[in-house]
Amino acid sequence: MNAEMQRLGPASPEAVPRPLTKIERVGRGVWLMLHLLAERLKQDPLLYRDLLQETIDKVLPCPICQADAREYLQSHPIGDETHPPLWICRFHNHVNLKLRKQVFPCEPQSAGNPRPGRTRCWGRSSQFVESGYYLD
Repeated sequence: MNAEMQRLGPASPEAVPRPLTKIERVGRGVWLMLHLLAERLKQDPLLYRDLLQETIDKVLPCPICQADAREYLQSHPIGDETHPPLWICRFHNHVNLKLRKQVFPCEPQSAGNPRPGRTRCWGRSSQFVESGYYLD
């Protein structure tokens, strides 16, 4: 079993781990980048918005994903008062719902969030830390 499969572990005791597809690997990298940018630019939501608008077509691999992201940005605008980590967590959950994947609590004080004051979008095995690095 490779390191990626071991890190992820099976979804249930009966599940057999499988290697990630190319799209899944790219998707995880894109989400990581979007979440890291949100964390780094949480004091400047307008810069975050501008970066998203400029790069969405370059970082998302499929036209359907690009259109969905643009539509979400338009219907959920990022303004001066927006908290980028919370916004991207909600967008990530929006995508996860469409893909029938697990959603995670985004509100910093929500039940089940082991890190009060921080959004939690990555589940149990991988989370952001104060330094902004992605840990296993």
